[in-house]
Amino acid sequence: MAQKLFYFSLINFVILSSAYTHFTCDSLVTFTWQYTIAMMGYGPEDKSTVLELTYNYGVKEYDKGNAYAQIAIGTDDVYKTAEAVKLAGGKITREPGPLPGINTKITACLDPDGWKTVFVDNVDFLKELE
Repeated sequence: MAQKLFYFSLINFVILSSAYTHFTCDSLVTFTWQYTIAMMGYGPEDKSTVLELTYNYGVKEYDKGNAYAQIAIGTDDVYKTAEAVKLAGGKITREPGPLPGINTKITACLDPDGWKTVFVDNVDFLKELE
């Protein structure tokens, strides 16, 4: 699960829980459903935001669809984060630097499975909220 390693090593999420499920249904058609779920974040689910990563066995590729945009995560240094993304196997899709008009520094990347993450400078973001 490349995503799990990417988020664990780069973003410093901790694995809060994980579960493996193997389910077989014998109704009109017999099928087997097998997956592993990892809940990752910075703290308990009832006190912080968490990310659920699911690995569905036997699925080779997902259609990313049009309903998912990205997750955004705060960082102390978007430039160092961009370098760490590259080292962790991610692809930078927006080089680090300020956004025109608001000057908040960001960098954007795709994780090893092609899902988008944006890293936002913590100090700049707090200034936007003032």
